[in-house]
Amino acid sequence: MPYIITSMPLLKRRPVVLLISAMFLGLPAQAAEPRAGIAASISRVPLALRIDGHMDEPAWAGAVENDRFYQFEPEDGAEAPSAYRTSVRVLIDGDALVFGIRAWHAAGEQPRGTLARRDKVDRDQDYIGVWIDPSGHGRSAQFVRVNVAGVMSDGIYRSD
Repeated sequence: MPYIITSMPLLKRRPVVLLISAMFLGLPAQAAEPRAGIAASISRVPLALRIDGHMDEPAWAGAVENDRFYQFEPEDGAEAPSAYRTSVRVLIDGDALVFGIRAWHAAGEQPRGTLARRDKVDRDQDYIGVWIDPSGHGRSAQFVRVNVAGVMSDGIYRSD
């Protein structure tokens, strides 16, 4: 049975800086201009979403699609290859922050990810990660990663 979200206590009305990345391993490096920063457009709408793998509610149709992403590996900061397109829509309502993510693989390539215990999302797997830096200083973030098998990992990143 799908989940229905009407509200989720996640934000306390503070500014949020988002860094959303898709992990791409084994891809040819591409030259790109250095990124200055990544900003995601967020749509503030009343939420009544069914979490069922489909983004077919009216709220998603009105959400801005963010689709400019960068690799982490093999070359950190390079433009993500178009064969590995990723698009993200972010909705916010009161204390709820909801991400709608679509990710594609190159034709003929099998997604890499194993069914494992929680927090066992490794760099040799294909996964989507969301890092949230609530203070906006760029030195720490809370993150969640989900691999193609549905294994979730979360934690806190600190640059020090």
